[in-house]
Amino acid sequence: YSKKAEGLTVTNTYVIPKTEVTGTKVWVNGENNRPESIQLQLHRDGEKYLDPVKVDGTEDTPWNHTWSNLDKTDINGNEYIYTVDEVDEPENYSKKAEGLTVTNTYVIPKVAVTGTKIWEGGSQDRPAIQLQLYRDGEAYDDPITLKNGEDSYTWIDLDGTDINGTEYTYTVDEIGVP
Repeated sequence: YSKKAEGLTVTNTYVIPKTEVTGTKVWVNGENNRPESIQLQLHRDGEKYLDPVKVDGTEDTPWNHTWSNLDKTDINGNEYIYTVDEVDEPENYSKKAEGLTVTNTYVIPKVAVTGTKIWEGGSQDRPAIQLQLYRDGEAYDDPITLKNGEDSYTWIDLDGTDINGTEYTYTVDEIGVP
């Protein structure tokens, strides 16, 4: 409070205290070549407050921003609650904003891979064959069987990368050429 005395009247006026808050961005897994910057939006009592700010960081330096000289309370002394959110979440990451921390967790993208058998010449009556899927040169899952008249198979819902964002290479090969 501030005090002002005039004659026989003393007036105490509430002075809003100041505070500072630090918003932090946390990365969980994913690629090391993350964006150079992100934008954090400050919220006060659930409403956007001030303009978004650009936040830079690296693997070795924190991704955070401190807002200073913020009103801690309203004119009636009710304390404000400050939170942060990220303006745009990066591709292949899920976002969780909680209090003054935004956490982006890497979500492995899913891909589909189609293996195709091509026959050149010979009888139109084709024997059943087996195709084996390989991921980075290692056999992946069980072989599938293509029967007469089938010339391709699509594996769906495969991980496109590892947990660190390194892309997998998928190939197929025939087991036991007829």
